[in-house]
Amino acid sequence: MKGGRLVLQVPFLYPPHDEPYDFRRWTVHGLRQLAAEHGFVVVEETMNGRPAETAALLANLALAHTALRWLAEKRPQMALLPLVPPLILLINLLGWLGGVLGGADGWMPHSCRMVWEKPE
Repeated sequence: MKGGRLVLQVPFLYPPHDEPYDFRRWTVHGLRQLAAEHGFVVVEETMNGRPAETAALLANLALAHTALRWLAEKRPQMALLPLVPPLILLINLLGWLGGVLGGADGWMPHSCRMVWEKPE
């Protein structure tokens, strides 16, 4: 097929999901190679998330998963559930602040967005 544009965004640093069907991680290098293999040219590339923001995202996912497990299993730790939302908020704020103070350098993003074009 000649011509066309593909806009895609993929998670990069993320815990396993959709198990047992989580087969592949998409790095920026792998996406560039995939584009070239299929005759596309990468015309735009954006790495989303600074290291502290990505770390906060992962911490919050782990915390929420743990809290839901406590709830599902009716564990005594359920008494701590009211602390989870404020803790998630605090982690988000620290991640944001760490991102602002630390700056962006493309290391440890949480996702990659690309625009590929296929020459006419």
